[in-house]
Amino acid sequence: MDMDTNELNTAELDSPNTDETFDAPKAESEEDAPFNVTISDSAYNDEESFPDFESFMDDPADEEGEEGAADEQGKSNFLKTLSGSPYLNSAIRILGGLVCLVFSLMGFVPDWVKVILTIAAVALCGIPVFFNAVKDITNKNFISEYLIISVAALLSALIGHPADAVLVLILADVGFMFRDNLMQWFSDEARLATDGAGFDNDDDVLEGRIRLVTMLFTPVMAAAAVLIALISLIFGGDSTAEWVHRGLTILVAACPIATIALSVLIYDFGKGKALKSGILFSDAKSINSAAGLTSVIFNKTGTVTDGTYMISGVYPVRLSDNQLLYLAAYAEAFSQHPLANAIKSYAGVNVDLARIERHREEKGSGNIVQLQGGIIVAVGNLELMERLGVRGDITPSPITSVYVAVGKTYVGRIDFEDRTKPGTREAVSKLRKEGISSVALITGDNTLSATRLGKEVGINEVYADCLPRDKYERIQYIAANQEPDDKLGIITWAGSDIEAASLADLRIILGDAKQSTGAVIIPEGKSELIPEALKIAKSVASKAKTGVILLFAAKALSVLFALIGIFNMFAVALLDTAVLLATALWAMFSFGEKKKKAK
Repeated sequence: MDMDTNELNTAELDSPNTDETFDAPKAESEEDAPFNVTISDSAYNDEESFPDFESFMDDPADEEGEEGAADEQGKSNFLKTLSGSPYLNSAIRILGGLVCLVFSLMGFVPDWVKVILTIAAVALCGIPVFFNAVKDITNKNFISEYLIISVAALLSALIGHPADAVLVLILADVGFMFRDNLMQWFSDEARLATDGAGFDNDDDVLEGRIRLVTMLFTPVMAAAAVLIALISLIFGGDSTAEWVHRGLTILVAACPIATIALSVLIYDFGKGKALKSGILFSDAKSINSAAGLTSVIFNKTGTVTDGTYMISGVYPVRLSDNQLLYLAAYAEAFSQHPLANAIKSYAGVNVDLARIERHREEKGSGNIVQLQGGIIVAVGNLELMERLGVRGDITPSPITSVYVAVGKTYVGRIDFEDRTKPGTREAVSKLRKEGISSVALITGDNTLSATRLGKEVGINEVYADCLPRDKYERIQYIAANQEPDDKLGIITWAGSDIEAASLADLRIILGDAKQSTGAVIIPEGKSELIPEALKIAKSVASKAKTGVILLFAAKALSVLFALIGIFNMFAVALLDTAVLLATALWAMFSFGEKKKKAK
């Protein structure tokens, strides 16, 4: 290379982010001055610098086999569930309890036998409910559906209403099975949303107003039931047992089984609907956040642009185009950044990793390598060049560019063009129609390039020249200054490790992402699916609210009818279950989650 090597002898490159220093060895004479530099940091271990290639050696055929097995396992869910031994055992257990109950009500049966048969009937039909009630007591959860049903059933049996006790326990058992398995029976897509997509199906779906109403209604009604029973016991009379029974009936009406079950089902139906559209909600929190989103910020690469950069210009200084690209490709050898991939692809260099002695990533700025012979090459943005004290006539570029230095000598610039992602402008427009009041773009590109891109996709609020720490501070400021009811979403590419995403209420990831809580994932990376995700989330939240209102209306009616003696415990439980079933089926069919026809 045609280059004054003496300029490189004193290369000392300091990083403000670490204690690592590139120190040039002193030469005895000018002629003996070597063109090599050592790194005074034992933390750089060549073996650790190399990526693990074993993970790329998995046999695709094995994955296909696993997928085929999963598909086979998902067939005929309804029949498999019913024929599974736990459900068959439950059916036999409930049938046995009903037989015991029927014989306990027959007049010819001796009283002592009736007592035994009643105990057997209650025990057989209430085993799972009682077991979970004991667990709740152990966990100091004294307002659980299991405990409420257990108390009401046992007291009802004690005051002479064994039929009510047994039938309520059966309905509760069936209700729990219905809640836990409806998705398995009727929807493969929703089954994947809850089990097979690698994401948590959390139980905390009753957030905000739904949880508040549930936690207020249940204790109030339970207190009313206890009060009615106590008053009847204090004042006595022939109707004492009847009023105690009415109090227990109100206690059953206070049970939140149907409310919790309905909320879980509606959220899972929504997940199934989203899956059909190519959208993954990682959990219920992500649905709630998406439903209330008011502003979004696009982290440019892979979201507004397709992340596939093309080199638009090579401007070497004292080198040929090929030499500049060769050095840049080696400097970017370990990087998977889109700019690095574009350089390596365009240069066509078969990088020999053995020729790289040391490597350091300057996060958000670029990369530095030491090649055999001690040649130090730095590739990155203007800030990196300034920080390293690079000398030369560096002309800032109005578009996305990287600058290359050997030692402290500037040797050229490489310009890029990044294609706008198809559907982005349409997605931005639809986001505003979905109620998103603020749409912004944040990027490390310079102001001119970022502003031009923003106008192209319809985004006027642009934050340019942002390094990772700048992005963090900017998003932190926005999140801290939003209104209490506002929610902020960050839209990122799956390969992005933007730390600032943790500051947002919701992260929307374009591309095939790993497990992530509180996130919306669009594996195919289509920007136009973002508005669809928000629309589905709003539909889920709306249906959950409607369903809960209907259930509480039914509960209020049950309480009234129980108070005046029209409804007994079984009637209350039956109405609760009927409203749950009707509302769940309404939600299922409105989301298009119909049972698949057998092939």
